Amino acid sequence: RIVRLPMRLDSEPAGATVTAGDRTVGQTPLVWVASPQQDVHLKLTRPGYRPLSVAVRTGTAPTALLTMFLVPTRERQLDHRIEAAPTRDGASGGWLVDRSGCLHHFADFGAPARWTYRSGDLSGLLTTPLPHGGALWLGSLDGTLRAIDAGDGTLRHQIANLPTELQPVVCAGQLVVATSDQRLVAFDPSRAEPTGERQLASGPVWLHAIRRGLVVVTADGHASACSSLDSEPLWQATLPVRGDLRGTATETFAVLADDHGNCVAVDLGSGATLWHRELPGALPGPSAAGPWVWVTTPERVLALGLRDAAQGPSWPASTAWSGPAVALGDRLLVPSRDGAVHVLDSATGKPLGRIEGGKEPPQIHPFGARGAMVALADRRVLFFDTLP
Repeated sequence: RIVRLPMRLDSEPAGATVTAGDRTVGQTPLVWVASPQQDVHLKLTRPGYRPLSVAVRTGTAPTALLTMFLVPTRERQLDHRIEAAPTRDGASGGWLVDRSGCLHHFADFGAPARWTYRSGDLSGLLTTPLPHGGALWLGSLDGTLRAIDAGDGTLRHQIANLPTELQPVVCAGQLVVATSDQRLVAFDPSRAEPTGERQLASGPVWLHAIRRGLVVVTADGHASACSSLDSEPLWQATLPVRGDLRGTATETFAVLADDHGNCVAVDLGSGATLWHRELPGALPGPSAAGPWVWVTTPERVLALGLRDAAQGPSWPASTAWSGPAVALGDRLLVPSRDGAVHVLDSATGKPLGRIEGGKEPPQIHPFGARGAMVALADRRVLFFDTLP
């Protein structure tokens, strides 16, 4: 008598159609009964995911969990790596800067670039483009601020002696640059002429535009807001963070984190510290969505209340997380040391599939209301218009 053994097949995400040879077995999760010690070739398919083919030896394990990877809406292979966030232009296009110091415009990220501007900067480090007045304003570590015509990629203006790693902001109709040599410098963007300058006590590490002006935070933890560079500060505060910062902001709050595990929430209207948490081992890069700010450690990704740091959902890593989670609506994208980006339902922690990652954590940026751009170390850039 032939003994047939049950085997449970599951997939991440569930709902994949399973075929064995020419026979459809069912949809995951399912229990499949088969003769032991047989090598069976299975194929899993699900709309929006790459087909998965695996060989399974029956009778060796009672369960099998198979992981599926999302298919990007568009994919581009570039000559150089992308490290800065994209600037959108319509539903499927925009501008990207790469590590060779080039700015590219794509009418559609699935098609070749319409034009490319080559800065020639030795460092190749340009800021995320800021669209304003029909131009794209680019800061650079080499010190040249440029205005590139958004339509044809020609150079409109360039101003020297402004080294920066922070995207410029617009404040009271003026373009403001926070330089690495501890200055805030304002310009009339129509003529590219300086209109004001303010010396900072330390190097700026975070610059953000607010409705009433701008907020700047320096490496020594000093934060201040002003409506313009020639006005008195709206507020000043000393924050319990030091050194390089990563931050996320809503209209009213900002959450900043440093490399030492300090995470602080600030009221952008008053400068008041709402809360401060010490999270040893936290990966810098908080991400806000809804009432939560998500913070990542190698062991888990956890939610803290934006207003009061109240403990929210917390999802453990299947393997150690390698980079900070990016919150996109009710979805979380978390890079893992297994080389993939895990897509999770933020409310339940349910895995919804994975995205290609690689040995180095990829750059993950929002792309639309519920989409993402994932830039890989091999210079490929994946675009997902809508996450599952």
